[in-house]
Amino acid sequence: MLYIQIVGFDQYKMFRSEGVYHRGDGKKELIPVSTDFSLENQDYWCLLRLVNHGDDTIVGTLSFRRQDDLLKIRDVEILGSYRNNGLGTKFLMILIEMSRIQGIQVIQLVVFNHRTVAQHIYEKLGFQTIKTFEKSCKMKLSLPN
Repeated sequence: MLYIQIVGFDQYKMFRSEGVYHRGDGKKELIPVSTDFSLENQDYWCLLRLVNHGDDTIVGTLSFRRQDDLLKIRDVEILGSYRNNGLGTKFLMILIEMSRIQGIQVIQLVVFNHRTVAQHIYEKLGFQTIKTFEKSCKMKLSLPN
């Protein structure tokens, strides 16, 4: 079974909301924000983590930021051994539904041209290419009101 954690960072990549847990070796660990976290306008990036309930392995991450009625996706990653079974698509569908419920009108992302599988998934979910660059393209999904 998998579950989703939501965490937030400020513009300096520091954990926001409940604070940062400092380990004895000086490294920082994230503390999840409560599950009722909303997609309010953020001056920081947020991260959804897809976690295996059995051993707490993080099997996927999706980082995003909301600016008014626009949601920008920065990264979507699924651990290699968990790929090719629809998890990435489901993960994106959850974020799309959360966005729709909270009044977001457009979701945007940039994907590298060599990531053809990712591009296909985005297109299957309704994203359209709005601008092309030498090594990437910008895509958007318009959500109904």
